[in-house]
Amino acid sequence: MSTASESLLNDLHRQVGKIAIHNPHYRKSGSYIDISIEADALVDAARVLSEAGYFLEDLAGVDVSEGIWLVYHFDRYDASSRITLRALVPHGKPSAPSLSRIFKGADWHERECCDFYGVRFEGHPNLKPLLLPDDIDRPPLLKETGKVPILGLIPLERWVENRSKPRAGTP
Repeated sequence: MSTASESLLNDLHRQVGKIAIHNPHYRKSGSYIDISIEADALVDAARVLSEAGYFLEDLAGVDVSEGIWLVYHFDRYDASSRITLRALVPHGKPSAPSLSRIFKGADWHERECCDFYGVRFEGHPNLKPLLLPDDIDRPPLLKETGKVPILGLIPLERWVENRSKPRAGTP
Protein backbone atom coordinates (compact mmCIF):
# COMPACT_ATOMS: atom_id res chain seq x y z
CA MET A 1 0.00 0.00 0.00
CA SER A 2 1.34 3.43 -0.89
CA THR A 3 2.26 6.03 1.73
CA ALA A 4 -0.59 8.27 0.51
CA SER A 5 -3.10 5.42 0.85
CA GLU A 6 -1.86 4.55 4.33
CA SER A 7 -2.07 8.22 5.35
CA LEU A 8 -5.65 8.45 4.07
CA LEU A 9 -6.58 5.24 5.92
CA ASN A 10 -5.12 6.70 9.11
CA ASP A 11 -7.12 9.93 8.63
CA LEU A 12 -10.31 7.92 8.06
CA HIS A 13 -9.59 5.79 11.10
CA ARG A 14 -9.02 8.85 13.31
CA GLN A 15 -12.30 10.45 12.22
CA VAL A 16 -14.50 7.40 11.79
CA GLY A 17 -13.28 5.01 14.48
CA LYS A 18 -13.87 1.37 13.63
CA ILE A 19 -13.06 0.36 10.06
CA ALA A 20 -12.65 -3.02 8.39
CA ILE A 21 -10.06 -2.98 5.63
CA HIS A 22 -10.51 -5.33 2.69
CA ASN A 23 -7.87 -6.36 0.18
CA PRO A 24 -9.32 -4.61 -2.89
CA HIS A 25 -7.77 -6.70 -5.71
CA TYR A 26 -7.24 -3.64 -7.89
CA ARG A 27 -7.24 -5.61 -11.17
CA LYS A 28 -10.73 -6.96 -10.42
CA SER A 29 -12.33 -4.00 -8.65
CA GLY A 30 -10.46 -0.90 -9.80
CA SER A 31 -10.15 0.21 -6.16
CA TYR A 32 -6.95 0.95 -4.29
CA ILE A 33 -8.66 1.08 -0.88
CA ASP A 34 -11.75 -0.90 0.14
CA ILE A 35 -13.18 -0.44 3.64
CA SER A 36 -16.38 -1.03 5.59
CA ILE A 37 -17.58 1.39 8.26
CA GLU A 38 -20.65 1.88 10.44
CA ALA A 39 -23.45 3.72 8.61
CA ASP A 40 -23.53 6.49 11.21
CA ALA A 41 -19.90 7.33 10.32
CA LEU A 42 -20.60 7.95 6.61
CA VAL A 43 -20.70 11.75 6.91
CA ASP A 44 -17.38 11.86 8.79
CA ALA A 45 -15.77 9.59 6.19
CA ALA A 46 -17.20 11.66 3.32
CA ARG A 47 -15.77 14.85 4.86
CA VAL A 48 -12.30 13.28 5.09
CA LEU A 49 -12.50 12.17 1.46
CA SER A 50 -13.81 15.54 0.27
CA GLU A 51 -11.01 17.39 2.10
CA ALA A 52 -8.51 15.01 0.48
CA GLY A 53 -9.78 15.96 -3.00
CA TYR A 54 -12.09 13.03 -3.72
CA PHE A 55 -15.44 13.17 -5.52
CA LEU A 56 -18.35 10.71 -5.32
CA GLU A 57 -18.50 8.49 -8.41
CA ASP A 58 -21.53 6.40 -7.55
CA LEU A 59 -23.58 4.65 -4.91
CA ALA A 60 -25.00 1.15 -5.23
CA GLY A 61 -27.09 -1.04 -2.98
CA VAL A 62 -26.69 -4.77 -2.49
CA ASP A 63 -29.44 -6.76 -0.75
CA VAL A 64 -27.56 -9.27 1.42
CA SER A 65 -28.85 -11.50 4.20
CA GLU A 66 -27.59 -9.06 6.89
CA GLY A 67 -29.27 -5.97 5.40
CA ILE A 68 -28.72 -3.52 2.56
CA TRP A 69 -25.05 -3.01 1.87
CA LEU A 70 -24.40 0.51 0.60
CA VAL A 71 -21.34 0.63 -1.67
CA TYR A 72 -19.86 4.06 -2.42
CA HIS A 73 -17.05 4.70 -4.92
CA PHE A 74 -14.88 7.80 -4.65
CA ASP A 75 -12.03 8.93 -6.88
CA ARG A 76 -9.87 11.94 -7.69
CA TYR A 77 -9.56 13.89 -10.93
CA ASP A 78 -5.80 14.39 -10.60
CA ALA A 79 -4.78 10.78 -9.94
CA SER A 80 -6.29 7.34 -10.21
CA SER A 81 -6.92 6.43 -6.57
CA ARG A 82 -10.40 4.94 -6.38
CA ILE A 83 -11.77 4.11 -2.93
CA THR A 84 -14.67 1.79 -2.12
CA LEU A 85 -16.52 2.61 1.08
CA ARG A 86 -19.16 0.19 2.36
CA ALA A 87 -21.79 0.51 5.09
CA LEU A 88 -24.53 -1.91 6.14
CA VAL A 89 -28.05 -0.79 7.06
CA PRO A 90 -30.62 -3.21 8.51
CA HIS A 91 -33.58 -4.49 6.50
CA GLY A 92 -35.97 -3.47 9.29
CA LYS A 93 -34.91 0.19 9.22
CA PRO A 94 -32.91 0.86 6.06
CA SER A 95 -31.61 4.34 6.83
CA ALA A 96 -28.29 6.16 6.44
CA PRO A 97 -27.19 9.78 6.66
CA SER A 98 -27.26 11.71 3.40
CA LEU A 99 -23.97 12.80 1.83
CA SER A 100 -25.71 15.38 -0.36
CA ARG A 101 -24.48 18.33 1.73
CA ILE A 102 -20.88 17.27 1.12
CA PHE A 103 -21.20 15.89 -2.41
CA LYS A 104 -23.97 17.53 -4.47
CA GLY A 105 -23.96 14.54 -6.84
CA ALA A 106 -25.13 12.30 -4.00
CA ASP A 107 -28.62 13.78 -4.49
CA TRP A 108 -29.52 11.61 -7.46
CA HIS A 109 -27.57 8.54 -6.30
CA GLU A 110 -29.42 8.52 -2.97
CA ARG A 111 -32.79 9.05 -4.63
CA GLU A 112 -32.12 6.11 -6.96
CA CYS A 113 -31.04 3.90 -4.03
CA CYS A 114 -34.22 4.89 -2.18
CA ASP A 115 -36.30 4.01 -5.26
CA PHE A 116 -34.80 0.55 -5.77
CA TYR A 117 -33.90 -0.57 -2.21
CA GLY A 118 -36.07 1.57 0.07
CA VAL A 119 -33.12 3.12 1.91
CA ARG A 120 -34.02 6.46 3.53
CA PHE A 121 -31.22 9.03 3.52
CA GLU A 122 -31.63 11.22 6.60
CA GLY A 123 -31.06 14.90 5.90
CA HIS A 124 -31.58 14.56 2.15
CA PRO A 125 -33.17 17.80 0.88
CA ASN A 126 -35.43 16.20 -1.75
CA LEU A 127 -35.85 12.45 -1.29
CA LYS A 128 -38.64 11.98 -3.81
CA PRO A 129 -38.72 9.18 -6.39
CA LEU A 130 -36.24 9.66 -9.20
CA LEU A 131 -37.07 6.85 -11.63
CA LEU A 132 -40.10 5.01 -10.26
CA PRO A 133 -43.71 6.06 -9.64
CA ASP A 134 -44.77 7.16 -6.14
CA ASP A 135 -47.22 4.29 -5.71
CA ILE A 136 -44.99 1.19 -5.89
CA ASP A 137 -45.67 -1.34 -3.12
CA ARG A 138 -42.13 -2.60 -2.63
CA PRO A 139 -38.71 -1.51 -3.83
CA PRO A 140 -38.06 -3.69 -6.89
CA LEU A 141 -34.47 -4.73 -6.14
CA LEU A 142 -35.16 -6.18 -2.70
CA LYS A 143 -34.85 -9.94 -2.88
CA GLU A 144 -37.54 -12.29 -1.63
CA THR A 145 -35.16 -15.27 -1.51
CA GLY A 146 -31.58 -16.17 -2.33
CA LYS A 147 -29.86 -13.46 -0.29
CA VAL A 148 -26.14 -14.07 0.03
CA PRO A 149 -24.27 -13.23 3.25
CA ILE A 150 -21.55 -10.56 3.11
CA LEU A 151 -18.86 -13.24 3.53
CA GLY A 152 -20.22 -14.80 0.34
CA LEU A 153 -19.31 -11.59 -1.50
CA ILE A 154 -16.04 -10.74 0.24
CA PRO A 155 -14.45 -13.96 1.49
CA LEU A 156 -12.80 -13.96 4.90
CA GLU A 157 -9.28 -14.03 3.44
CA ARG A 158 -9.93 -10.59 1.87
CA TRP A 159 -10.73 -9.07 5.28
CA VAL A 160 -7.24 -7.80 5.91
CA GLU A 161 -7.52 -5.83 9.11
CA ASN A 162 -9.93 -4.46 11.67
CA ARG A 163 -8.95 -1.17 13.24
CA SER A 164 -10.95 -0.16 16.22
CA LYS A 165 -10.50 2.77 18.54
CA PRO A 166 -12.70 5.66 19.65
CA ARG A 167 -13.82 8.19 17.09
CA ALA A 168 -12.29 11.67 17.25
CA GLY A 169 -13.80 13.71 20.06
CA THR A 170 -14.97 10.71 22.10
CA PRO A 171 -13.37 9.71 25.40
